[in-house]
Amino acid sequence: ATAKEKELETRLAYEIEEPVNQFLPLLDDPDFCLNDELRRRLTHYIILLFHRSEARRGLTEHLHQLTVMAVNRFLENEQQINTVVVQWTIDQRHSRAGLRERITPDMVKRVAQKLLKHYESDRSKQANYAETIERNITFFDDEFYSGEWRIIRTTSDYPFVISDAPVTTWERLEDANSFKYGVGFHELNVEAFLPISPRVCLHILPRIYRTREVRMPSVSEINAVQAAFSSRACYANICSEEIDAVLQKNFGKAKMGKTAFTLWHRDYSNWVYQVMMRSIVNGK
Repeated sequence: ATAKEKELETRLAYEIEEPVNQFLPLLDDPDFCLNDELRRRLTHYIILLFHRSEARRGLTEHLHQLTVMAVNRFLENEQQINTVVVQWTIDQRHSRAGLRERITPDMVKRVAQKLLKHYESDRSKQANYAETIERNITFFDDEFYSGEWRIIRTTSDYPFVISDAPVTTWERLEDANSFKYGVGFHELNVEAFLPISPRVCLHILPRIYRTREVRMPSVSEINAVQAAFSSRACYANICSEEIDAVLQKNFGKAKMGKTAFTLWHRDYSNWVYQVMMRSIVNGK
């Protein structure tokens, strides 16, 4: 696992980070043009920056809870279990090894429980996280890239802050001063933010369906969402009681897997069933 992680870190530095770091400071120049190629590089960079934050790692426990729920739903569904028995029996009869042990509902249940134990292990959690990073190195989010990219600028006396979870999202609600923090990059009315410097912040509107007009965010609103997502701290280049007051009111409002980026609303009734239908008999 350590060797794999070192390989991923090398790829991240060489393929994603270094090309972006070469032009990122240039965004401070109002005349700098963010062309298609640079947006393409930034798309990879921003998605991976999101997944590598400490706040994103907090989703691990949430995903574990979803797995437990999905496995338990499968174990309570006799129809799905019996269908898996039939499918595995057919697969076994057509395998080169020929007919071996008779497939039973109890056998299927044991494999499902084994699947749960696999996901519960610390080694599995770390491996799954590494796999997520590896997938996102090669995956390209076209909806994110082909959306509308804006650059918001501010003055030196009221700068943007940046937190240890710098990529943030929100949906501005009907009440224009209210927000739903931590919506997915492809969800309704999502807006994404990444402060680049104290004076510059990227504002990305992925190409998704929108039900209301996008308003220009204020510096205070962007600083507030940085504080909401932060795990430990926010950083500013000046000492400002006004900025600190905004941050203090918003720390801890968007905890991933608890109050932001939760997945409870999705239907997991068939997830384990679909995995089991593809599994090799006896869980090997």
